[in-house]
Amino acid sequence: ALTTAATNGDEVYLISPAMFLIAAGKPLIFSALANYTEAATNVAGVFIGLMNSVGVNSVTSTGPKANFSGAGFFKASGSTTWNVIYSDGTTQTSAALTSSVTTNKTTYTAPGSTDQLLELEIDVKTSSLLDVVFKINGTPLYKMTDRTYASAAAMSACAGVLAGSAAAQALNINAMAAHQRV
Repeated sequence: ALTTAATNGDEVYLISPAMFLIAAGKPLIFSALANYTEAATNVAGVFIGLMNSVGVNSVTSTGPKANFSGAGFFKASGSTTWNVIYSDGTTQTSAALTSSVTTNKTTYTAPGSTDQLLELEIDVKTSSLLDVVFKINGTPLYKMTDRTYASAAAMSACAGVLAGSAAAQALNINAMAAHQRV
């Protein structure tokens, strides 16, 4: 388990080497089997996905940092709903996975103590555009189309948790994998 100290603002990460780069003809798949139970109601910040330069303040109380290459799932402090994000530097697109936007009209809350399989697929369509499909437990829920990747940088598969209060927060990553065509 990734466990923070019982200190507001403490954060902890699981990070792979930065070996994934968005490029034409190189689709990318990421998945993680994760769960957590918040020690203090709705105050943890969580990010699970792909991100470049993972480090201090990569997860904030409102979501992932404001400038990165990558995509993933996040839960902001004060919420229980999963959000998804694609980021090309400071150009970011995000959406809360609520019944008004998911393909199956279901709101997706962060998992609690039950494992959820979080998956994303990045399909690079041209030398400047890509699509990202987000899935939970095998169900495609949200698709971002025609996103740019002008500022792409090498990314790590990662997971992180931020303590949003003076209570230790734990994030369990039971499996995590990423694959890219070479």
